Amino acid sequence: MRWLIFLPVLACTGPDTDTTDELTDSGETGETAETGETAESGETGDVPTITLDWVDIPGGSFLMGSESPEGESREWPAHTVDVPAFQMARTEITAGEYYACWEAGACTPLPEGGHCYWKDSQFHDFAATCVNWYQARDFCRWAGGRLPSEAEWEYTARSAGKDYEYTWGNSPEPSCTHVVMDENGQIGCGVGTANPPCSKPDGNTEQGICDMAGNVFEWNADWYNLNVGYSDHTSSAEPFQGGNQEYRVMRGGAIGSGEPFRTRSRTYHPEDFWYGGMGGRCARDLPTP
Repeated sequence: MRWLIFLPVLACTGPDTDTTDELTDSGETGETAETGETAESGETGDVPTITLDWVDIPGGSFLMGSESPEGESREWPAHTVDVPAFQMARTEITAGEYYACWEAGACTPLPEGGHCYWKDSQFHDFAATCVNWYQARDFCRWAGGRLPSEAEWEYTARSAGKDYEYTWGNSPEPSCTHVVMDENGQIGCGVGTANPPCSKPDGNTEQGICDMAGNVFEWNADWYNLNVGYSDHTSSAEPFQGGNQEYRVMRGGAIGSGEPFRTRSRTYHPEDFWYGGMGGRCARDLPTP
């Protein structure tokens, strides 16, 4: 499937020409945080200055991926994964949280303009957008966590591994009742951009995790192995470190993506890719008693 991006004033760096989203070209270029250069604030960020809302996710085994023809080839084969207990952030990273990381000197600046609104205080309660993989990783490290593995992400989206097509169950079909999406020509359910976290509680998982369907795409820690689906994956919930190591996994769908918002749906982009529907979410190991 080829997903179309309709959001105006968006940009990216180095998308995969065969399978990535088609973007409206604004003349902007994406930014890369690979070198870990600090922002111009000059501050140091050794100690987090925010506290994320961490939710306990119980451990268990589940059948990851798709068994039926409805699933795309990149979701095959279904395979059993053992997931140790861990914690997932209740919400996606907000613009204000990312701004605090930048002020601390631990995160590089995001792009500005259009749907990249992170410096505008009136949007600090909204989900952060225009975030590439490096920036999501660096934020989570600063906040005391890490990016989730793909197995952890899907296990959480399926309410601790239940056989759910969507985060809220198997019906109804996605709409603005459950998902921040584009509907009837209205971007972000009429807001015009990504929404503040937890604006669609009917779409929450049973553990109360918000927006795992829609709003912004979420980066995972795993490499994506092009054209082989899960054929070389194991039962481990650790991030996949094999493959051609050109693309990172993204999950959850976003405004402007045309994504079906299924819990098993997966896509990928280079680490320095960003657009106006791209954000992130953090996970962490259970704290030591």
